[in-house]
Amino acid sequence: MRLFARSLLSFALLTLLLTPTRLFAQATATGTIRGTVTDSSNALVIGAQVTAVNTETNLTRVSKTNTVGEYLFDQLSPGHYSVKAGKEGFAVSITKVELLVGQTITSR
Repeated sequence: MRLFARSLLSFALLTLLLTPTRLFAQATATGTIRGTVTDSSNALVIGAQVTAVNTETNLTRVSKTNTVGEYLFDQLSPGHYSVKAGKEGFAVSITKVELLVGQTITSR
């Protein structure tokens, strides 16, 4: 009985020690591009269409800015992106960025 209790305790301790490593290994290999669209006078542009294109794979994601001019592209694969923002009556803005794993890029 004593051997069983010792084995059970050893197993429990080993499980506790290995759990953080196993959880860390499940992290996703993605990044985020977020930003705010403003006009030439720095006023927020609500409802602008924003497109993020991975220039290596041609993967395209489209979003619109919210009520405070912000957009968000999360869980993107790492790579080089072209981020284009525009709305009728406003100039089109194109920004090129390199997104790394775990990185959040904030663009204006």
